[in-house]
Amino acid sequence: MDKKTAKKMIKCSENLSQLLETLRTIESVLSETDDCDPLRVDELVDVTSLPTYGGEDPENTVGVWSWDETSLLVGEGSWADCSIEPRDLSGGHEEDPPCNHRSVTTPDGHGAYCEICGETLS
Repeated sequence: MDKKTAKKMIKCSENLSQLLETLRTIESVLSETDDCDPLRVDELVDVTSLPTYGGEDPENTVGVWSWDETSLLVGEGSWADCSIEPRDLSGGHEEDPPCNHRSVTTPDGHGAYCEICGETLS
């Protein structure tokens, strides 16, 4: 599959479900090549600029690839592992609830971070 075909397939996706299915299809086609080091989807298209389908931008876009008014396309790693999850429509944010930090000292011994969420702690 070439870049032009992949970009056209993504552009033709009309909603989050079609977009996710398209990304999974592209990934599958790329993995079925005889090449011992097949291309990845992100080598064909800019996955940080996938189309969105309405709704406000989420405040926290870590692990969020696209969205519409009611859902988010989220995940990491393979597109097969990504999913469409409902937004928090209660007026809150899509963010996780506050973390009950578990402090871990950095390897150099001069700082600390939360083992759960990764936030730098003072």
